[in-house]
Amino acid sequence: MKSKTRQPQTNRNEYKKQTFLRHLFERRMRNQRTILILLLFVILFVSFLGFVKNIRSKEPKERKFFNLKKKKLNTYNPYYDLYFEEFEDYEEYEDLNPYYQEYPGEKLFVAFICQDIAKIWDTLEPAFLGLIDFVGTDNIYMSIYSNGNTDITPLLLQIFEKKLDALGVANTITPQADSNRTAYNHERILYLANLRNKVLEPLTPEYPKVMFINDIMIQFRDLKNLLLTPIDYDMVCGLDFQDNPDFFNSSHQNDKIKNMPKKKKKNLTFLNQPGKEHYILSLYDIWAARDAKGDTFSNDYPWFNDHKNAKPLIDRGLPVQVYACWNGVVVFKSEPWFKEKIKFRRSNEDECYSSECQLFPQDLWRHGYKKIFINPLVQSSYDQINYNHLLKTKYYQNTVLKNDHITQYQKLINSKKQYKIIEKIPEYVICCDSDEREVNRVDWLNCHWELNLNT
Repeated sequence: MKSKTRQPQTNRNEYKKQTFLRHLFERRMRNQRTILILLLFVILFVSFLGFVKNIRSKEPKERKFFNLKKKKLNTYNPYYDLYFEEFEDYEEYEDLNPYYQEYPGEKLFVAFICQDIAKIWDTLEPAFLGLIDFVGTDNIYMSIYSNGNTDITPLLLQIFEKKLDALGVANTITPQADSNRTAYNHERILYLANLRNKVLEPLTPEYPKVMFINDIMIQFRDLKNLLLTPIDYDMVCGLDFQDNPDFFNSSHQNDKIKNMPKKKKKNLTFLNQPGKEHYILSLYDIWAARDAKGDTFSNDYPWFNDHKNAKPLIDRGLPVQVYACWNGVVVFKSEPWFKEKIKFRRSNEDECYSSECQLFPQDLWRHGYKKIFINPLVQSSYDQINYNHLLKTKYYQNTVLKNDHITQYQKLINSKKQYKIIEKIPEYVICCDSDEREVNRVDWLNCHWELNLNT
Protein backbone atom coordinates (compact mmCIF):
# COMPACT_ATOMS: atom_id res chain seq x y z
CA MET A 1 0.00 0.00 0.00
CA LYS A 2 2.83 2.40 0.81
CA SER A 3 4.52 1.92 -2.53
CA LYS A 4 1.28 2.69 -4.36
CA THR A 5 0.74 5.99 -2.56
CA ARG A 6 4.36 7.21 -3.01
CA GLN A 7 4.45 6.74 -6.76
CA PRO A 8 1.89 9.46 -7.59
CA GLN A 9 3.56 11.84 -5.18
CA THR A 10 6.93 11.31 -6.88
CA ASN A 11 5.40 11.92 -10.29
CA ARG A 12 3.82 15.17 -9.12
CA ASN A 13 7.15 16.43 -7.77
CA GLU A 14 8.88 15.52 -11.01
CA TYR A 15 6.18 17.29 -13.01
CA LYS A 16 6.53 20.45 -10.90
CA LYS A 17 10.28 20.38 -11.36
CA GLN A 18 10.05 20.01 -15.13
CA THR A 19 7.44 22.75 -15.31
CA PHE A 20 9.63 25.10 -13.29
CA LEU A 21 12.66 24.43 -15.48
CA ARG A 22 10.61 24.93 -18.63
CA HIS A 23 9.26 28.26 -17.40
CA LEU A 24 12.75 29.33 -16.36
CA PHE A 25 14.11 28.43 -19.81
CA GLU A 26 11.32 30.30 -21.56
CA ARG A 27 11.89 33.36 -19.40
CA ARG A 28 15.59 33.37 -20.19
CA MET A 29 14.87 32.98 -23.90
CA ARG A 30 12.51 35.95 -23.79
CA ASN A 31 15.18 38.03 -22.07
CA GLN A 32 17.79 37.05 -24.65
CA ARG A 33 15.44 37.85 -27.53
CA THR A 34 14.75 41.23 -25.97
CA ILE A 35 18.48 41.93 -25.68
CA LEU A 36 19.12 40.81 -29.28
CA ILE A 37 16.27 42.98 -30.58
CA LEU A 38 17.62 46.00 -28.68
CA LEU A 39 21.14 45.32 -29.95
CA LEU A 40 19.87 45.00 -33.54
CA PHE A 41 17.97 48.27 -33.16
CA VAL A 42 21.14 50.06 -31.96
CA ILE A 43 23.15 48.66 -34.91
CA LEU A 44 20.52 49.75 -37.40
CA PHE A 45 20.32 53.21 -35.82
CA VAL A 46 24.11 53.71 -35.95
CA SER A 47 24.19 52.47 -39.56
CA PHE A 48 21.42 54.91 -40.46
CA LEU A 49 23.36 57.83 -38.95
CA GLY A 50 26.46 56.84 -40.93
CA PHE A 51 24.42 56.58 -44.12
CA VAL A 52 22.97 60.05 -43.62
CA LYS A 53 26.43 61.48 -42.90
CA ASN A 54 27.83 59.95 -46.11
CA ILE A 55 24.98 61.42 -48.13
CA ARG A 56 25.75 64.90 -46.79
CA SER A 57 29.48 64.59 -47.39
CA LYS A 58 30.47 65.98 -50.78
CA GLU A 59 34.19 65.38 -50.77
CA PRO A 60 36.05 62.09 -51.34
CA LYS A 61 38.08 60.55 -48.54
CA GLU A 62 41.43 61.32 -50.11
CA ARG A 63 40.78 65.03 -49.66
CA LYS A 64 41.03 64.55 -45.90
CA PHE A 65 44.84 64.17 -45.83
CA PHE A 66 44.79 67.69 -44.47
CA ASN A 67 42.03 69.16 -42.34
CA LEU A 68 41.11 71.85 -44.83
CA LYS A 69 38.63 74.51 -43.82
CA LYS A 70 35.98 74.78 -46.51
CA LYS A 71 33.46 77.41 -47.33
CA LYS A 72 30.83 77.79 -50.02
CA LEU A 73 31.69 80.56 -52.44
CA ASN A 74 28.98 82.71 -53.97
CA THR A 75 28.75 83.25 -57.70
CA TYR A 76 26.63 85.23 -60.08
CA ASN A 77 25.94 82.14 -62.18
CA PRO A 78 22.58 80.38 -61.55
CA TYR A 79 24.08 77.03 -62.57
CA TYR A 80 26.75 77.18 -59.87
CA ASP A 81 25.65 74.06 -57.99
CA LEU A 82 25.74 72.00 -61.17
CA TYR A 83 29.43 72.58 -61.76
CA PHE A 84 31.13 73.95 -58.66
CA GLU A 85 32.09 72.20 -55.46
CA GLU A 86 33.12 73.62 -52.11
CA PHE A 87 36.48 75.33 -52.51
CA GLU A 88 39.35 75.99 -50.16
CA ASP A 89 39.25 79.46 -48.62
CA TYR A 90 42.07 80.85 -50.75
CA GLU A 91 41.97 84.26 -49.08
CA GLU A 92 44.29 82.97 -46.36
CA TYR A 93 47.02 82.57 -48.98
CA GLU A 94 47.20 86.23 -49.93
CA ASP A 95 50.58 87.79 -50.53
CA LEU A 96 52.38 88.20 -47.20
CA ASN A 97 55.46 90.16 -48.32
CA PRO A 98 55.28 93.86 -49.22
CA TYR A 99 57.76 93.81 -52.10
CA TYR A 100 56.97 94.63 -55.71
CA GLN A 101 53.54 95.99 -54.95
CA GLU A 102 53.96 98.63 -57.66
CA TYR A 103 53.94 97.73 -61.34
CA PRO A 104 56.58 99.45 -63.54
CA GLY A 105 53.91 100.44 -66.07
CA GLU A 106 54.76 98.46 -69.22
CA LYS A 107 51.96 96.96 -71.28
CA LEU A 108 51.08 93.28 -70.94
CA PHE A 109 49.35 90.93 -73.38
CA VAL A 110 47.57 88.02 -71.65
CA ALA A 111 46.83 84.90 -73.74
CA PHE A 112 44.59 82.16 -72.37
CA ILE A 113 43.45 78.99 -74.17
CA CYS A 114 41.02 76.76 -72.33
CA GLN A 115 38.41 74.02 -72.42
CA ASP A 116 35.80 73.02 -69.80
CA ILE A 117 37.03 75.42 -67.09
CA ALA A 118 33.73 75.81 -65.20
CA LYS A 119 35.05 73.99 -62.13
CA ILE A 120 38.17 76.16 -61.83
CA TRP A 121 36.73 79.49 -62.99
CA ASP A 122 35.88 80.55 -59.44
CA THR A 123 39.63 80.68 -58.79
CA LEU A 124 40.80 81.87 -62.20
CA GLU A 125 38.48 84.87 -62.55
CA PRO A 126 39.63 86.61 -59.32
CA ALA A 127 43.25 85.99 -60.41
CA PHE A 128 42.57 87.66 -63.76
CA LEU A 129 40.75 90.59 -62.18
CA GLY A 130 43.58 91.02 -59.65
CA LEU A 131 46.12 91.05 -62.50
CA ILE A 132 44.07 93.65 -64.39
CA ASP A 133 43.88 95.86 -61.31
CA PHE A 134 47.63 95.46 -60.67
CA VAL A 135 48.79 96.14 -64.23
CA GLY A 136 46.14 98.75 -65.02
CA THR A 137 43.16 98.63 -67.35
CA ASP A 138 44.97 100.72 -69.97
CA ASN A 139 48.09 98.53 -69.88
CA ILE A 140 46.59 95.08 -70.44
CA TYR A 141 45.05 93.14 -73.33
CA MET A 142 43.08 89.93 -72.67
CA SER A 143 42.96 87.35 -75.49
CA ILE A 144 40.97 84.19 -74.69
CA TYR A 145 40.32 81.29 -77.05
CA SER A 146 38.12 78.38 -75.98
CA ASN A 147 36.81 75.37 -77.91
CA GLY A 148 35.44 71.87 -77.44
CA ASN A 149 33.53 72.82 -74.29
CA THR A 150 30.92 70.49 -72.79
CA ASP A 151 30.07 72.59 -69.72
CA ILE A 152 29.04 76.22 -69.14
CA THR A 153 32.46 77.66 -70.04
CA PRO A 154 31.10 79.66 -73.04
CA LEU A 155 28.51 81.32 -70.77
CA LEU A 156 31.15 82.19 -68.17
CA LEU A 157 33.44 83.71 -70.82
CA GLN A 158 30.60 85.74 -72.31
CA ILE A 159 29.87 87.22 -68.89
CA PHE A 160 33.59 87.86 -68.33
CA GLU A 161 33.79 89.65 -71.69
CA LYS A 162 31.04 92.03 -70.56
CA LYS A 163 32.98 92.69 -67.36
CA LEU A 164 36.12 93.52 -69.34
CA ASP A 165 34.15 95.84 -71.61
CA ALA A 166 32.71 97.59 -68.55
CA LEU A 167 36.21 98.03 -67.12
CA GLY A 168 37.52 99.37 -70.41
CA VAL A 169 39.97 96.48 -70.91
CA ALA A 170 40.88 95.72 -74.53
CA ASN A 171 40.02 92.11 -75.28
CA THR A 172 39.39 89.44 -77.89
CA ILE A 173 37.36 86.52 -76.53
CA THR A 174 36.20 83.45 -78.46
CA PRO A 175 33.88 81.57 -76.06
CA GLN A 176 33.31 78.49 -78.23
CA ALA A 177 35.31 77.89 -81.42
CA ASP A 178 34.98 74.89 -83.69
CA SER A 179 37.16 72.00 -82.51
CA ASN A 180 38.17 70.52 -85.86
CA ARG A 181 41.17 68.31 -85.13
CA THR A 182 40.69 66.25 -88.30
CA ALA A 183 42.08 69.18 -90.28
CA TYR A 184 45.45 68.45 -88.63
CA ASN A 185 45.35 64.71 -89.40
CA HIS A 186 44.84 64.07 -85.67
CA GLU A 187 48.33 65.40 -84.88
CA ARG A 188 47.90 66.79 -81.38
CA ILE A 189 51.06 68.95 -81.30
CA LEU A 190 50.30 70.61 -84.64
CA TYR A 191 46.75 71.23 -83.44
CA LEU A 192 47.89 72.80 -80.14
CA ALA A 193 50.58 74.87 -81.84
CA ASN A 194 47.96 76.39 -84.11
CA LEU A 195 45.68 77.12 -81.13
CA ARG A 196 48.50 78.98 -79.38
CA ASN A 197 49.32 80.96 -82.52
CA LYS A 198 45.61 81.72 -82.94
CA VAL A 199 45.20 83.29 -79.51
CA LEU A 200 48.29 85.46 -80.15
CA GLU A 201 46.96 86.92 -83.41
CA PRO A 202 45.87 90.23 -81.75
CA LEU A 203 49.39 90.74 -80.33
CA THR A 204 51.16 93.93 -81.48
CA PRO A 205 54.64 95.37 -80.69
CA GLU A 206 52.87 97.77 -78.36
CA TYR A 207 52.91 94.98 -75.77
CA PRO A 208 56.54 94.11 -74.88
CA LYS A 209 55.57 91.14 -72.67
CA VAL A 210 53.19 88.22 -73.11
CA MET A 211 51.72 86.15 -70.28
CA PHE A 212 50.48 82.80 -71.59
CA ILE A 213 48.25 80.79 -69.25
CA ASN A 214 46.98 77.22 -69.52
CA ASP A 215 43.67 76.22 -67.95
CA ILE A 216 45.16 75.87 -64.47
CA MET A 217 44.20 76.77 -60.91
CA ILE A 218 46.37 79.71 -59.87
CA GLN A 219 46.08 82.86 -57.79
CA PHE A 220 46.91 86.48 -58.50
CA ARG A 221 49.93 86.43 -56.18
CA ASP A 222 51.56 83.74 -58.38
CA LEU A 223 50.83 85.64 -61.60
CA LYS A 224 52.34 88.76 -60.03
CA ASN A 225 55.44 86.94 -58.82
CA LEU A 226 55.97 85.45 -62.27
CA LEU A 227 55.57 88.78 -64.05
CA LEU A 228 57.96 90.49 -61.62
CA THR A 229 60.58 87.75 -61.40
CA PRO A 230 63.63 89.64 -60.04
CA ILE A 231 65.97 89.02 -62.95
CA ASP A 232 66.24 90.19 -66.55
CA TYR A 233 64.52 87.39 -68.47
CA ASP A 234 63.54 86.56 -72.02
CA MET A 235 61.08 83.97 -70.74
CA VAL A 236 60.13 82.70 -67.29
CA CYS A 237 57.94 79.75 -66.27
CA GLY A 238 56.18 78.57 -63.14
CA LEU A 239 55.73 75.04 -61.78
CA ASP A 240 52.63 72.88 -62.24
CA PHE A 241 51.64 69.85 -60.16
CA GLN A 242 49.52 66.72 -60.42
CA ASP A 243 48.82 63.54 -58.46
CA ASN A 244 51.94 61.55 -57.72
CA PRO A 245 51.61 58.68 -60.25
CA ASP A 246 53.38 56.33 -57.80
CA PHE A 247 50.42 56.53 -55.43
CA PHE A 248 47.39 57.91 -57.25
CA ASN A 249 45.71 57.47 -60.59
CA SER A 250 44.02 60.20 -62.63
CA SER A 251 40.75 59.74 -60.71
CA HIS A 252 42.45 60.41 -57.35
CA GLN A 253 41.98 56.75 -56.37
CA ASN A 254 44.76 55.56 -54.11
CA ASP A 255 45.29 52.22 -55.88
CA LYS A 256 48.86 51.55 -54.84
CA ILE A 257 48.19 52.19 -51.16
CA LYS A 258 44.87 50.35 -51.33
CA ASN A 259 46.58 47.18 -52.58
CA MET A 260 49.43 47.32 -50.09
CA PRO A 261 49.70 44.65 -47.37
CA LYS A 262 48.32 45.70 -43.98
CA LYS A 263 51.80 45.70 -42.41
CA LYS A 264 53.05 48.28 -44.92
CA LYS A 265 49.92 50.39 -44.60
CA LYS A 266 50.74 50.99 -40.94
CA ASN A 267 53.89 52.85 -42.05
CA LEU A 268 51.99 55.27 -44.29
CA THR A 269 51.49 57.92 -41.62
CA PHE A 270 53.81 60.16 -43.67
CA LEU A 271 50.82 61.11 -45.81
CA ASN A 272 49.53 63.19 -42.91
CA GLN A 273 52.85 64.78 -42.00
CA PRO A 274 53.67 68.34 -43.18
CA GLY A 275 56.59 68.40 -45.57
CA LYS A 276 55.91 64.92 -46.92
CA GLU A 277 53.43 66.02 -49.57
CA HIS A 278 55.77 65.05 -52.40
CA TYR A 279 54.30 61.59 -51.88
CA ILE A 280 50.96 63.07 -52.93
CA LEU A 281 52.00 65.67 -55.54
CA SER A 282 54.53 65.56 -58.36
CA LEU A 283 55.73 68.00 -61.01
CA TYR A 284 53.55 67.59 -64.08
CA ASP A 285 54.97 68.92 -67.34
CA ILE A 286 58.36 67.20 -67.38
CA TRP A 287 57.96 66.26 -71.06
CA ALA A 288 58.38 69.91 -72.12
CA ALA A 289 60.94 70.97 -69.49
CA ARG A 290 64.74 70.65 -69.81
CA ASP A 291 67.40 72.08 -67.55
CA ALA A 292 70.29 74.20 -68.83
CA LYS A 293 72.29 71.03 -69.52
CA GLY A 294 69.51 69.47 -71.60
CA ASP A 295 68.47 66.95 -68.94
CA THR A 296 64.89 66.21 -67.93
CA PHE A 297 63.24 67.38 -64.72
CA SER A 298 62.24 65.16 -61.82
CA ASN A 299 58.66 64.60 -60.64
CA ASP A 300 59.71 65.08 -57.01
CA TYR A 301 61.30 67.95 -55.07
CA PRO A 302 63.67 69.65 -55.76
CA TRP A 303 62.47 68.97 -59.35
CA PHE A 304 65.94 69.37 -60.90
CA ASN A 305 68.26 66.39 -61.34
CA ASP A 306 71.16 68.83 -61.05
CA HIS A 307 70.82 69.16 -57.26
CA LYS A 308 74.22 70.77 -56.73
CA ASN A 309 73.50 73.90 -58.75
CA ALA A 310 69.71 74.12 -58.68
CA LYS A 311 68.73 73.11 -55.14
CA PRO A 312 70.35 76.11 -53.33
CA LEU A 313 68.33 78.44 -55.59
CA ILE A 314 65.13 76.40 -55.29
CA ASP A 315 65.34 76.38 -51.50
CA ARG A 316 65.49 80.18 -51.48
CA GLY A 317 62.77 80.60 -54.09
CA LEU A 318 65.15 82.07 -56.66
CA PRO A 319 65.00 81.69 -60.47
CA VAL A 320 66.89 78.81 -62.09
CA GLN A 321 68.05 79.05 -65.70
CA VAL A 322 66.75 76.28 -67.97
CA TYR A 323 66.86 75.28 -71.63
CA ALA A 324 63.10 74.75 -71.98
CA CYS A 325 59.99 74.98 -69.80
CA TRP A 326 56.29 75.82 -69.78
CA ASN A 327 54.64 74.30 -66.70
CA GLY A 328 51.23 75.91 -66.79
CA VAL A 329 52.05 79.61 -67.11
CA VAL A 330 54.86 81.66 -68.72
CA VAL A 331 55.84 85.23 -69.44
CA PHE A 332 58.06 86.00 -72.44
CA LYS A 333 59.20 89.03 -74.40
CA SER A 334 57.24 89.69 -77.56
CA GLU A 335 60.33 90.92 -79.44
CA PRO A 336 61.36 87.51 -80.90
CA TRP A 337 57.75 86.95 -81.98
CA PHE A 338 58.04 89.91 -84.37
CA LYS A 339 61.80 90.24 -84.99
CA GLU A 340 62.66 86.55 -85.47
CA LYS A 341 59.16 85.36 -86.45
CA ILE A 342 59.32 82.63 -83.80
CA LYS A 343 55.97 80.83 -83.65
CA PHE A 344 54.65 77.70 -81.99
CA ARG A 345 55.25 74.68 -84.21
CA ARG A 346 55.59 70.92 -84.35
CA SER A 347 58.89 69.07 -84.67
CA ASN A 348 60.60 68.78 -88.01
CA GLU A 349 61.13 65.32 -89.46
CA ASP A 350 64.77 65.19 -88.36
CA GLU A 351 64.02 66.47 -84.83
CA CYS A 352 63.02 64.65 -81.67
CA TYR A 353 59.22 64.60 -81.46
CA SER A 354 58.59 67.24 -78.79
CA SER A 355 55.89 69.45 -77.32
CA GLU A 356 55.23 72.80 -78.98
CA CYS A 357 55.92 74.25 -75.51
CA GLN A 358 59.44 72.77 -75.57
CA LEU A 359 60.19 73.81 -79.13
CA PHE A 360 59.27 77.47 -78.50
CA PRO A 361 61.96 78.15 -75.83
CA GLN A 362 64.46 76.05 -77.79
CA ASP A 363 63.90 78.35 -80.78
CA LEU A 364 64.44 81.32 -78.45
CA TRP A 365 67.84 79.89 -77.45
CA ARG A 366 68.75 79.36 -81.11
CA HIS A 367 68.10 83.04 -81.85
CA GLY A 368 70.10 84.27 -78.86
CA TYR A 369 67.31 84.65 -76.28
CA LYS A 370 68.90 82.49 -73.60
CA LYS A 371 67.64 84.09 -70.41
CA ILE A 372 64.94 81.47 -69.73
CA PHE A 373 64.15 80.66 -66.10
CA ILE A 374 61.95 78.66 -63.77
CA ASN A 375 60.50 80.74 -60.91
CA PRO A 376 59.78 78.20 -58.12
CA LEU A 377 57.59 80.71 -56.26
CA VAL A 378 54.93 80.34 -58.97
CA GLN A 379 52.97 77.13 -58.46
CA SER A 380 49.73 75.84 -59.94
CA SER A 381 47.66 72.71 -60.46
CA TYR A 382 44.90 71.51 -62.75
CA ASP A 383 42.08 70.69 -60.34
CA GLN A 384 40.73 71.66 -56.95
CA ILE A 385 41.87 68.59 -55.01
CA ASN A 386 45.53 68.86 -56.02
CA TYR A 387 45.54 72.64 -55.63
CA ASN A 388 44.26 72.39 -52.06
CA HIS A 389 47.01 69.87 -51.32
CA LEU A 390 49.57 72.15 -52.96
CA LEU A 391 48.68 75.14 -50.76
CA LYS A 392 49.29 73.02 -47.66
CA THR A 393 52.75 71.80 -48.65
CA LYS A 394 55.72 72.82 -46.58
CA TYR A 395 57.42 74.48 -49.56
CA TYR A 396 54.39 76.64 -50.39
CA GLN A 397 53.80 77.62 -46.76
CA ASN A 398 57.41 78.34 -45.79
CA THR A 399 59.03 79.36 -49.08
CA VAL A 400 56.37 80.68 -51.44
CA LEU A 401 54.19 82.60 -49.00
CA LYS A 402 56.91 83.99 -46.76
CA ASN A 403 59.69 84.46 -49.32
CA ASP A 404 61.30 87.88 -49.63
CA HIS A 405 62.71 87.02 -53.05
CA ILE A 406 64.02 90.55 -53.67
CA THR A 407 66.29 90.45 -50.62
CA GLN A 408 67.25 86.84 -51.42
CA TYR A 409 68.28 87.85 -54.94
CA GLN A 410 70.28 90.85 -53.72
CA LYS A 411 72.15 88.61 -51.28
CA LEU A 412 72.95 86.21 -54.09
CA ILE A 413 74.34 88.77 -56.55
CA ASN A 414 76.34 90.42 -53.74
CA SER A 415 77.90 87.14 -52.62
CA LYS A 416 81.05 85.53 -53.97
CA LYS A 417 78.95 83.21 -56.14
CA GLN A 418 77.72 85.57 -58.82
CA TYR A 419 74.51 84.77 -60.67
CA LYS A 420 76.04 83.66 -63.98
CA ILE A 421 73.95 83.33 -67.13
CA ILE A 422 74.75 80.20 -69.14
CA GLU A 423 75.47 81.17 -72.76
CA LYS A 424 76.30 77.79 -74.31
CA ILE A 425 73.46 75.83 -75.87
CA PRO A 426 73.54 72.21 -74.63
CA GLU A 427 75.14 69.99 -77.28
CA TYR A 428 72.94 67.05 -76.35
CA VAL A 429 69.34 67.04 -75.08
CA ILE A 430 67.25 64.25 -73.59
CA CYS A 431 64.66 63.06 -76.12
CA CYS A 432 61.50 61.32 -74.92
CA ASP A 433 59.99 60.48 -78.29
CA SER A 434 56.46 59.32 -79.00
CA ASP A 435 55.80 55.75 -80.13
CA GLU A 436 52.55 56.85 -81.76
CA ARG A 437 52.76 60.45 -82.93
CA GLU A 438 49.09 60.60 -83.83
CA VAL A 439 48.00 60.33 -80.18
CA ASN A 440 51.13 61.83 -78.61
CA ARG A 441 51.89 58.84 -76.43
CA VAL A 442 55.27 59.54 -74.85
CA ASP A 443 57.64 56.57 -74.74
CA TRP A 444 59.05 57.24 -71.26
CA LEU A 445 60.96 53.96 -71.18
CA ASN A 446 63.11 54.95 -74.17
CA CYS A 447 64.24 58.46 -73.24
CA HIS A 448 67.78 58.98 -74.52
CA TRP A 449 70.41 61.64 -75.12
CA GLU A 450 70.25 63.00 -78.64
CA LEU A 451 72.38 65.49 -80.58
CA ASN A 452 70.79 68.93 -80.32
CA LEU A 453 70.03 70.15 -83.85
CA ASN A 454 69.36 73.69 -82.56
CA THR A 455 73.04 74.37 -81.83
